[in-house]
Amino acid sequence: MKKLALILSLSLLLSACAAGSEPQMAPEKQTQTEKTEAGNKKKEPMQTDTAKTYKIGILQIAEHSALDENREGFTRALEAAGIQAEIDYKNAQGDVSHALTMAKKMTDEQVDLIFAIGTQAAQAAKQAAKDTEIPILFSAVTDPVGSELVDSLEQPGANITGTTDKTPTKMQLELFGQLGRELKTIGVIYNTGETNSEAQLKATEEAAAELGLTIVPVGITTVNDIPKALETLLAKTDAMYTLTDNLVAASMELISHTALAEKYIVVQSYIDRTAAAEGILLSNGFSYYDLGSQTGEMAVLILSGEKTAADIPVGSIEKTQNIVRAKALAATGISPELEVIKNAEVLE
Repeated sequence: MKKLALILSLSLLLSACAAGSEPQMAPEKQTQTEKTEAGNKKKEPMQTDTAKTYKIGILQIAEHSALDENREGFTRALEAAGIQAEIDYKNAQGDVSHALTMAKKMTDEQVDLIFAIGTQAAQAAKQAAKDTEIPILFSAVTDPVGSELVDSLEQPGANITGTTDKTPTKMQLELFGQLGRELKTIGVIYNTGETNSEAQLKATEEAAAELGLTIVPVGITTVNDIPKALETLLAKTDAMYTLTDNLVAASMELISHTALAEKYIVVQSYIDRTAAAEGILLSNGFSYYDLGSQTGEMAVLILSGEKTAADIPVGSIEKTQNIVRAKALAATGISPELEVIKNAEVLE
């Protein structure tokens, strides 16, 4: 009962904060012009028309740190290449119907390119642009083929490509065996309405079977389901593994605070350096900024006319790193002398 009361109180706190912080969320439309002087360029950027200002629509499915970093990496890559762009940024705040409406508006305005961040944003952009010649780039999509965005990673097959954030699931699950505890039953919260999340769960279950781990999945449809899901996992599992799921990421502060209070071990499948993740013991992943930058370089190729989206294979980043949170380390009592901890970056 103590655990349940704690989770419910944290849930109410999260809901109150979300309602009170609404003015700080990304606006539905935010337009800015990003320019880089030609004299600052180190070399001539492809064959882009330096006199032209390109109109680029950016559609982001939700607001959280990883996706925000991804967007920043994309725009910085355009700047570095000397691309003059008018950015039309829209955030669907997790609402798929809003994402489709926003994508349709971008196509109606005949933008030069759409950059979609997140699986559902990419699906909305592809649907909205299906009868146009507008190229689409995506990022932060775990399973581009399973989500029916591309025919294959090597040959996208349409006017769409981008970068995937698929993580090395088996390697990440192996981290549980390196923490000096008997962690055999691992909890996973996933969004039952997102193909990206379902694909990750399947990969997690397959990798866990190879490692002798048991996965306890709990499905959710909204952030309001998170408190009950956490209650279930605390009662039934030894630790938790978080997917690159937007609903889970949006609830990271609640998950983190619960983990700290309950001394519960959580391994995160992506890097989150924000204070919201201070209760996450171990994170393994790559920089979403770098992933966005890689996608921005694809945009330069497309806008320059050197390649079409269909010519560019879906990209990824292979190198990952470990991050340990000092508060979670102290709360869980995990030894700082373990190799996995000593070789990780520690954040206070």
